[in-house]
Amino acid sequence: MRELYARDQSCARAWFRRYHAAASTAFPDPDDLVPLEEYETYSTHPGPWEIAMLCSGDQLLGGCHWAVLETASGRHFYAGGLVWVDRRFRGRGLAAHMIDHVLGAAIAGHPDLLGELSTVADPRLMTDEQVQQSTMNPQDRLEYWAHKGLLAFDAPYIEPSLSPGQADVRHYMAMMRPLQESFRSISRAQYLEILRAYFDSFDPTGGTDSRTLPAYREISERTPPEVRLIPFGTPRAHV
Repeated sequence: MRELYARDQSCARAWFRRYHAAASTAFPDPDDLVPLEEYETYSTHPGPWEIAMLCSGDQLLGGCHWAVLETASGRHFYAGGLVWVDRRFRGRGLAAHMIDHVLGAAIAGHPDLLGELSTVADPRLMTDEQVQQSTMNPQDRLEYWAHKGLLAFDAPYIEPSLSPGQADVRHYMAMMRPLQESFRSISRAQYLEILRAYFDSFDPTGGTDSRTLPAYREISERTPPEVRLIPFGTPRAHV
C-alpha cells in the first residue's frame, strides 16, 4: 500500500476503504482493527508496518499487515498479523502464498531474522460469544498456523489497544516460527525486548504509545525467567 500511496493518493484511499471493509468482515471484533481514518497513517508516516493486498485484477481477495522490527539489542524479527482471505476463495493456499511472499521479502532484506512473530486468539481464553462471532473456527486457525511451523510462547500476553476508546485484547497469545535454532527457549528479558519493539511499532509516528504501557507492565510482572516455544496442543503454564 505504501507504494500505491506514493503513486496515487486518491486511488490508495479508495483501496484503504475497500480493504478496511473486507478486513472488518474477517475480524468482526471492533478491538481487532484500527479505525478507517487511522489506516492512512501506515502510508503517510515512515513507520515499519506495511499492508499487503492480495488481488486478482480489481478484485480484493485478502490481505495482511507485516513489518520487520528491531529490538533494543539490534536483533531483527518479522511481525505479521490480521491475515485474512475472502471466504469465497479459501482452501486454495492463498494465505500461505501471501505470507510466503512478504516473509521472503523480509528475509531477503534481513537474513539474520530471529523468527516470524504473530498473535492469535487462544480458544481456551475465548468466551462462547467470541467463538461464535469468529469467522473461522479458532481451533482450525491454530492448526493452520501449526502447519506453517509456528509455536506458542509459554508466557502471558495481552494485545494492547490499537486506538483510543478500544480495549486491550486479553484472549490472544503470542506465537513465533523460529528461524534461528537457538531461539526455541529464550530468557524473560529477550521475550520482553521483542514485545517492547512490537508494541512500540503500534505508534506510526515512531514514538512509544502510552496505551501499550499498562499491558506491557502486566506482562512483565507475570513472565517467568525462561520462556519456551511449545506446540499449540500443549497447555500453556503461564497465561
